[in-house]
Amino acid sequence: VKDVTLRRSGNKFSLILSSTSILVMIVLGMTSMSNRGFSTFFPVHLDRIGYSSDFYGSLLSVFLGIGIFGQYIGGVLSDKISYRKIVSSSLILTALFFIPLLKAENPYLIYIFGTLTGLSMSIVWPAIFAFIAEITPEDMHSRGIGIFSSVAATMGGTSPILIGYIAKLYTLEHALLFLPITAIVGALLMLGVKK
Repeated sequence: VKDVTLRRSGNKFSLILSSTSILVMIVLGMTSMSNRGFSTFFPVHLDRIGYSSDFYGSLLSVFLGIGIFGQYIGGVLSDKISYRKIVSSSLILTALFFIPLLKAENPYLIYIFGTLTGLSMSIVWPAIFAFIAEITPEDMHSRGIGIFSSVAATMGGTSPILIGYIAKLYTLEHALLFLPITAIVGALLMLGVKK
């Protein structure tokens, strides 16, 4: 393939750290916190209500596997609707589906709401990464994605610690409410991002 000559931006790190970029980093981090918190503590919840590890393994496969369709849907919608609207609406849907998922005890309902939650969360990824590419200078796209991903990974890594601490102070059921709350906070922050 041919190398593409990029328009130089002066290669200043500060160009990546606008108020819009910082908000989008936090939104990506909130999404990561919901995702990591779910994969870490939801199996503990399922174990407490009597499900085995193979049930959770199959649920996680569905939760992640549905992303094959969700990310495609997110990409198609992002080409037609603003990134801001796609990210915020899919995070709101994620929060709405998390709530019955956390309360469900019937295996079919757990699978249904797990699938819907995974689908709505996976719609976020193409929209938010396309938005990151749009708000970072042309010759700093890779660096920008690296910074955004590092912030998201750091925030995601704190999620199990926070949920564990809340579960220690209160109950695991209270702590799991952290998952829809982080999704809602991410959605509200994304609504505050400049168009």
